[in-house]
Amino acid sequence: MENRDESADIAPMAAYEIDPQTSVPEARIQAENEIPKTPGTYLLFLRFSGHARISVGRLGTSDFVPGFYGYVGSARGPGGLAARLRRHAVKTGSCHWHIDYLLPQSEIAGAVFAETKTRLECDWAGWAQNFARCEVTGFGASDCTCRAHLFFFGKIPDEVPLIQQARKDLHALYASRQLLLAC
Repeated sequence: MENRDESADIAPMAAYEIDPQTSVPEARIQAENEIPKTPGTYLLFLRFSGHARISVGRLGTSDFVPGFYGYVGSARGPGGLAARLRRHAVKTGSCHWHIDYLLPQSEIAGAVFAETKTRLECDWAGWAQNFARCEVTGFGASDCTCRAHLFFFGKIPDEVPLIQQARKDLHALYASRQLLLAC
């Protein structure tokens, strides 16, 4: 990773992909030494292998069909991206965020993330809406005006190309946003 100006709001280069080839979720969120412990935005990819009916806190009960889902989130607390993605991978703890309700019944397929203090979740959710449908209104979007931050990409036999495309597109979106902020 390149050196960055600590006064900058967004790191100069910070889009990464978590290895979707690894079979164990804990290994996918490899590690706190590879994922920065700084704030950021992420797109977590989940796979449901079977039908699931899940109660999601105040949002109520929703049906999740088998397929590939994407959840856009942010990591602003202690430990940043490393801590948040590790928490999702290990699937422990109470249900604090909407995504916590889905994790026990799904498998993490991968993630793309950007190291940034700027809130990019809504921009990334906008990208996801171009390729997927909104699943549960309000999911992950209790602090913004987005319809949701959870999206259903469908039944995809091989999600690796989608994750790679997300990485490419979101990095481009991130870079263009960085240029706008620099002007």
